[in-house]
Amino acid sequence: MASRALTIWRTDSSDKLEELITAHASVGGIARGRRYATEQINASLVVQLAAHFQLFCRDLHTDAADVLVTAAPASYRSMLQVAFTERRGLDRGNASVRTIASDFERLDLDLWAEVAAISSHAAMRRTRLEQLMAWRNAIAHQDFAFSAQQQVLLAETDLTLAWVRRWRGACNGLAQAFDKVVATHVTTIAGRPPW
Repeated sequence: MASRALTIWRTDSSDKLEELITAHASVGGIARGRRYATEQINASLVVQLAAHFQLFCRDLHTDAADVLVTAAPASYRSMLQVAFTERRGLDRGNASVRTIASDFERLDLDLWAEVAAISSHAAMRRTRLEQLMAWRNAIAHQDFAFSAQQQVLLAETDLTLAWVRRWRGACNGLAQAFDKVVATHVTTIAGRPPW
């Protein structure tokens, strides 16, 4: 069974992204070739994809924290709730590799290591997420002066629908892996499946 977070990612978030892809097709057509009229839709897709992935990660963290808090003795619950969620990075920042790692470490979970252990695609998906976040920040801040490190990361990428599809595929793979790893971790601690 999937978490509430994964269900929302696969339904509501997916539907909203599909609306933009439909708009992209209606403005630029579906044939191959450069589509100048779709540039702003591509930028919107990048920002929305990043936002919905952040929502998924935050919801998954909340779902896991709630199960762990409920499994704890009553006298510890309020303290644990604060420890798990107060000033959480996903509440105020992007779903960057670092932010995700930091927030899930609060639950005593090295999420990236566990995902790497179950998926041979983890490293590539992690790189795709880093690319997505770099483009998202450039668009949101209208600052395309990439550092040398970012230029290496973003080499061969572009703000095209094809790249949005790659980044979305990576996010889909990460969402599924995150859901599985978090469910296993929470089950081990709480003694029962969380969802």
